[in-house]
Amino acid sequence: MVALMPQFCEMIDKGDFYIACAMGLHRTDIALCTYWVFYAADKGIAPPPIRGYRQEDGHNTSKIMYVLNSIFQYITEQNGVEPIPTETFKARKKVINDLSKEKTEHENIPLKRVYVDMDGVLADFESGLAKVSEDVKKEYLGRFDEIPGLFSLMEPMPGAIDAMHRIQKDGRYDLYILSTAPWNNPSAWSDKLLWVQKHLDDVFHKRVIITHCKNLLKGDFLIDDRSKNGAKEFEGEWIQFGNSEFPDWESVTKHLGVD
Repeated sequence: MVALMPQFCEMIDKGDFYIACAMGLHRTDIALCTYWVFYAADKGIAPPPIRGYRQEDGHNTSKIMYVLNSIFQYITEQNGVEPIPTETFKARKKVINDLSKEKTEHENIPLKRVYVDMDGVLADFESGLAKVSEDVKKEYLGRFDEIPGLFSLMEPMPGAIDAMHRIQKDGRYDLYILSTAPWNNPSAWSDKLLWVQKHLDDVFHKRVIITHCKNLLKGDFLIDDRSKNGAKEFEGEWIQFGNSEFPDWESVTKHLGVD
C-alpha cells in the first residue's frame, strides 16, 4: 500500500478516477483519508467527506486510525524520518474524527426505504424459462416456479440494473430486495441470492429479504408486479410494476424523482 501510494495519489489528482467499496467495510473512506493525511492536505485540498462513516451516525473511526498509524510508523522506520511532523499528523487525524461525526443538510433528511421485488421486476422470469429444456417444462407443467435452478438463469429486466444504480446514487433512498421464493423449490432461495450477487451485489449486498408476508415490513415504497404475499397490504406506497402507470423502470425512477 505504501509503495503504490504515489501512483494512487497521482491517479486521484488526475481526475476521472473512481473508487468504491460495496462491502460496507469503509475501505473507500480509509483510502481517501490516507490520501489526504499524507499527501493532499499539503496541497491545500479539502479533507474527504468520509460519507460511509457519517451515514452510520458517527461510526467509530478506529479502522481509519489503525491504517494511518501503521503507515506513519512504517514510513518512519523505512526512511528514518517522520513523513510529516507528529503534531501535524495528530491534528489531521482529529479533523477526520470530527468529520466522521458531522452530517450534511442532505444527510440529516431520513432516507426513504424502498423494497424491490425480484421476479418480473428485477429478473425476467420468461428469460430463465427459455433456457430450460422442453422435457423439464413438461415435467413441471403448471408449476414452472418449482424448476430447480430456474431463478439463477434469469436475465435482468430491461433497464433494471441501471435504474437500481441511479436510485442508489440519488442518496435519498435506502434499498432492499423483498422477494418471495416458492415453498416447494428449495434451490430458489439460494438461486435468488446467486442472482443478486451476479447482477446487483454492489447495491443489495446483505440487503435481501425473503418472505411470504411482505406486509409485515415497514417502509415507504414497494416496487412489485403482483399484489400477492402481502404486497397489496404494504403500509407504504405500492408501485405496481408493469401496469399502465408504471410499465417500465423509467416510469418508476421518474415517479421517485431520480434523474
